[in-house]
Amino acid sequence: MKSFVHIGAPKTGSTSIQTFLHENTGALARKGFRYHVNVKGRGSQWEYPMAANHVEGCLLNPAQRSRYHANTLEEQAERVKKHLAALRKFPIRWQEPTALFSSEHILPWLKSANLVNAMDTIFSDVFSEVHYILYLRNPADLIVSQYSERVKRGSSFTFDQFFERRLPGLDHYAVVKRWHDVVGPDRISVRLLDRDFLINGDLIDDYSAQCGINVEGLKRPPRENEALTAAGAEALRALNQRIPELDSNGRYNPLRNDLLRAVMQASENMPPLALFPRHQKKLENATAASMEKLRSELFPERPVLFTSRKHGQSITKLIDIRERALDIVAKVIVDLRMEEISPLTRRQKAKAVAYSPDLSVNEKS
Repeated sequence: MKSFVHIGAPKTGSTSIQTFLHENTGALARKGFRYHVNVKGRGSQWEYPMAANHVEGCLLNPAQRSRYHANTLEEQAERVKKHLAALRKFPIRWQEPTALFSSEHILPWLKSANLVNAMDTIFSDVFSEVHYILYLRNPADLIVSQYSERVKRGSSFTFDQFFERRLPGLDHYAVVKRWHDVVGPDRISVRLLDRDFLINGDLIDDYSAQCGINVEGLKRPPRENEALTAAGAEALRALNQRIPELDSNGRYNPLRNDLLRAVMQASENMPPLALFPRHQKKLENATAASMEKLRSELFPERPVLFTSRKHGQSITKLIDIRERALDIVAKVIVDLRMEEISPLTRRQKAKAVAYSPDLSVNEKS
């Protein structure tokens, strides 16, 4: 049995790929492809990069340890033990010739050659062939999308704070080189999340072609994981400071019930989250050399690595963003008072009041 392992990167359509695999599990099996998840309700198969970290004696960062309830190496080992056992039985349990895996946690959690090698060993010990699939996105779009996702997950960083912390990690060339050095260029397909690059301009068609899947008769996933608008991100960021998503033990805060949905509904059709010109210039200066090296070595036929894409009208003044954010928060409060947002039960209120949130957990996420 051979395998294809989709390794992300985050915010490159991973949810769409995982929804496609989940909704077509039976049909894919009839075509000779086995997709199976160990953790129900989770799209990304985080257990495998966690296992690689454990093999190398590496703890995840504090926010990850809290979110995945693995605060020590022993807890990490316990979290992945049964999943690794199931992986080893994969070729015996399933008769399809090809296994499919997908996890956007792999790329960000494996930041060294040793960790990549540990991950590759986990799969190579089970499957006769292991091939990896990596999607890369224009850094300008990527950093905006990642900020939106972090805020949706509870971060209270301002965009400026997030931008400065994230900027050093946008070296696509270094990421590709790390994987090339460990698994070799023949075992990893590096793809660009760009309409004029993707097969038929479509992510699912492109992913399927890398795996050899005939998409005829398979369901197409709807667009997943919509980004926050500029004002929506600012409103939710402010709320995150006061109503954290998780407490210090990684438990969900019931005070947040319906909060994200309410903010997104109140801010829909507002101008999108986008880079200010000063961010755009700094990003271009920081990534130009890496992007050109990647283009010249892997995609020499392309005049530029990513085609430029026009965004909708954006808000260019922070004061305007904050004014609209205040309108959103006011609407959320009114909706709550009018019971258009589901009120908490007495038990949920008691649980929420009992929490002692540690904001540092959210700041590090």
